[in-house]
Amino acid sequence: MKLHFLVEGPADAAFLERLLPRLIPRHRWQVYPHEGRGRLPGKLVAPPDAKRRGLLDNLPAKLSAWGKTFDPATDRVVVVLDQDIDDCKELLAKLGRMYAHLSSRPQAIFRLAIEETESWYLGDAKAVQRAFPKADGRKLATWRPDSVDRTWEKFQEIIRAAADDKVAWGEAMGQVLAVDEPLDRKNRSPSFRKFCRRVREHAGEPVRTARHQGGSRRSR
Repeated sequence: MKLHFLVEGPADAAFLERLLPRLIPRHRWQVYPHEGRGRLPGKLVAPPDAKRRGLLDNLPAKLSAWGKTFDPATDRVVVVLDQDIDDCKELLAKLGRMYAHLSSRPQAIFRLAIEETESWYLGDAKAVQRAFPKADGRKLATWRPDSVDRTWEKFQEIIRAAADDKVAWGEAMGQVLAVDEPLDRKNRSPSFRKFCRRVREHAGEPVRTARHQGGSRRSR
């Protein structure tokens, strides 16, 4: 299987390019960075606007084109967005409605980082301290999982960085975040755990969680 990841920018791409070889080692993948998040066009059938280069700006057109050329047996799509200040359920519902109205579409899933990708980093305290030995462990311990509260600024403060270098952060954290199960015991970010499990499922991989191993239903 080849998975095609659509992300907002170079920092997200840097992160995934180092995470994916460990998350889905048996599969191929490609990451497509954009110039920010953008917004969905008012008309889903509108031709692509070359002046708008955010992830959402031309997403309907891109998915529609891929729906005509991708083979679902070999190619699938993952759209990764920051939640930012949106309500996560409303945003996913909006994306789902857009996807359902496309006349042609590839097999695709939509995943949100709540609030931002840095939430995924902060969920794994051991990984943060491994990547940034000078990180403030006390402040890291007080972080509330997937809290919508200036996440990237908090991450910068916790790792004691003089300036924000999100690409470098993504490169460093993509190499060390735990991706093996049971993720419930390794990353406190629910949205990161869902991302990992849904990507593996999308690739056709079995997903085993602590509950699943004990005989309960698979976690979503």
